[in-house]
Amino acid sequence: MLRSQIDLASYAQEFDKLVSTNFIFKDNPPNSFLKQISNAELIVPVIGAFSAGKSTLINSLLEHQLLPVGIAPETELATELRYADEEYLIGIKPDGSEERFHIDSLSDANRRSSEFSFLRIYLNNDSLKKIHPLVLVDMPGFGSSLENHNKALNFYMPRGVHFIVVTSVEDGTLTRSMLRQLDQIQRYQASFTFFLSKANLRPNDQVAEVQEYIKDQLEMNSCSNASVTPVSLDDGMLLTKALQALNPEGMFLALFLDKLKEQNIETIEQINLALQTINQEAHQREEQLSKLENALEELNAQRDRSINDVRDKFSSRTQSQCLKKVEEALVGSIDSFVSLALRGNSKALSNAILEEIQHTLEDCIRIELESAASTFVDDLTGKLALVSEGILSANGGDWSRDLGVKVSSSLQKTKEVLGGWQTALGKDAATKSGGLYRVVSTMLSVTTSALNPVVELLIIFLPDILRLFTKNNEQAMVREKLLTETFPDIKAELRKGLPGVLEQELQRLLNTITNEFEERIV
Repeated sequence: MLRSQIDLASYAQEFDKLVSTNFIFKDNPPNSFLKQISNAELIVPVIGAFSAGKSTLINSLLEHQLLPVGIAPETELATELRYADEEYLIGIKPDGSEERFHIDSLSDANRRSSEFSFLRIYLNNDSLKKIHPLVLVDMPGFGSSLENHNKALNFYMPRGVHFIVVTSVEDGTLTRSMLRQLDQIQRYQASFTFFLSKANLRPNDQVAEVQEYIKDQLEMNSCSNASVTPVSLDDGMLLTKALQALNPEGMFLALFLDKLKEQNIETIEQINLALQTINQEAHQREEQLSKLENALEELNAQRDRSINDVRDKFSSRTQSQCLKKVEEALVGSIDSFVSLALRGNSKALSNAILEEIQHTLEDCIRIELESAASTFVDDLTGKLALVSEGILSANGGDWSRDLGVKVSSSLQKTKEVLGGWQTALGKDAATKSGGLYRVVSTMLSVTTSALNPVVELLIIFLPDILRLFTKNNEQAMVREKLLTETFPDIKAELRKGLPGVLEQELQRLLNTITNEFEERIV
């Protein structure tokens, strides 16, 4: 265990012990972070396109041909690599149950990808021991099935403390999928190391040219400090060196320090407020209590009004915004769609269209949700300032404003996800065990689970449309069919399925904000 992890766990344990014996926190104890700190891990996903050389590079690090290469992308699963004395393989199922395999059965487990969420390999390997406690994760490539790819990204993207990004020199560019993932990595405030793989397959001048071009792409996408390191497929030592250059102690502290500082400040505020109340005369306390009860009634009424206002503005505007953005994205990518259609690969075309739709919806809904959240928090904060005037004279309007800032800050702490998105959507996710951060981070990133109803509709009807595309179609004919039939049909299906998704996400957002206010007020 890391020194910082031991120290923070010791602090959290002592904090929990102190507040548990204080009558002030008898009915409303602060969140306990002890379990989160004790169970936290430093996850390092390795991402890139299918056939970019991720698994081969990791095998080189391991000095052992463990991970299958050339495996069919439809059957690839995220695979965690952990150091242990005993070697074995575990398949983790969606319900959390596990199935144990022999260490040599990785390909067999991958072929049963629909049964598992991810795989976990325990390996007695010196290279893994050197980078411990970092946990490497071999991720499905961007050419993998949409389901496996998204399943892995939704689970690991919020949990990664650092990412290894691999692009083949043969590709020569960063794809739209890769740029989206880099954007999401930055959204979660994580760092990454970029490798240009298969450098031994091209002359040095071509490698240098691709390297500079990708640097330019990274700079254009706000990754100006990123370096691009060319590697051969057997350059596992470069990967080891990059991982050993990371600072696990600092990474672990970054996961919890801000959260623990905020907890400390809030606890002191609660104690001061309690002391202020204790020092009042009995009749003053009764008067304050009566005012607070009336204030809470007014706040509840304001909450209901604000919810109705936000819902009215959000639903119609967001639906039209998302449909417009999807149409623009599809038209903007039509050249790549035409190219896929002319190759006769309807599955690749279907996946490309679905991926474009999904990422566009994610971005659009996330932006609209953040706007709705800001409006709702501002409304409640404003009302709170009015009703609290004269009640908490020592804090006054500053107290309500600070409360609004804290709620907004909680909504933005997407990096606090340590339990995974499956736990976040569980029935106990909104309890005081830190679930708020997991729920909100999952909600604001609008995971595939929320968009599944829409995506499933598209999967149903897209093959019927795409079956008409063959390699014999002329380019103009394919383009015309996409513009006049496929895209309008997609918009029609989205128009049916989107309202339900939007209402679900908005309701989750409003519930989360309401619960957060109530937790901090009570």
